[in-house]
Amino acid sequence: MQAIHSIENVTRSMKTIASVRLRNIEKKARRARPYAEAMQYFLRRMIDGMGGALIHPLLEMREVKKRCYIVVASDRGLCGSYNHDIIRYTEKELAVHPGAQVITIGKFAYRHFLHQSYPHLTDYNGITDDVDFAVVKQLAAGLIREYLNHRLDEVNLAYAKYHGPARQEPALLRLLPVDVGTAAANAGGEKKEEYLYEPSAEGIFRFLLPQYLNTVLYNALLEAKTSEQAARMVAMDTATDNAEEMLDDLNLEYSRSRQEFITAEIIETIEAAELSRTR
Repeated sequence: MQAIHSIENVTRSMKTIASVRLRNIEKKARRARPYAEAMQYFLRRMIDGMGGALIHPLLEMREVKKRCYIVVASDRGLCGSYNHDIIRYTEKELAVHPGAQVITIGKFAYRHFLHQSYPHLTDYNGITDDVDFAVVKQLAAGLIREYLNHRLDEVNLAYAKYHGPARQEPALLRLLPVDVGTAAANAGGEKKEEYLYEPSAEGIFRFLLPQYLNTVLYNALLEAKTSEQAARMVAMDTATDNAEEMLDDLNLEYSRSRQEFITAEIIETIEAAELSRTR
């Protein structure tokens, strides 16, 4: 019972820590989202406004012969089925596209795919909840280099999309070729404005598109870390409840056994007293 009580204290503390981290990273992800959406909208407006005249190598759609999947898992465990769900989801994609290459983020993904037959490009471990933007830029720069050199034709990110503390779902996000969506097309009857670009629309577009990729990757990693902390909080909450339930059952069993022992002692005392009286 003492051991279970100690485990309960540990899981309760871990739940509290995970909930604090969840709140912090959730706020960070929420603050970062409007910037990515505004950049996406602006890039889409630039493309629409120039009548398709803006081109960029990162937008090039070509026959996919060399595909890559970036798998985002965690460095630490005790987060329920979080890692298992992401890995299983990715393996289903890899089964559909045999020969695809893998980049892992997180020790759990690295350990799993290290011993698999999939070509393993590289791995990134130790990405904290803060998600260092410098690390994201390094990863994005490597992907852009491989894509421009035609060593990769498509890059996808497999991560856990955050829908709330109790719901995280594996999702696939295409990073390359870059897709800036249809932000302007969804603007309805919004009045289209003409912009003057300095030094040129092409120059601004060429500068912004890689930055947009950095932002999309950064936001996805923030969302994955948010999902991880939410999964850990729920797992530790469940573990704490299970420990409390086990303690209640053991206390009940202990009280029942103690009551039976006391009853037996009383019966023996009464029987001894009756036996001495008959003598």
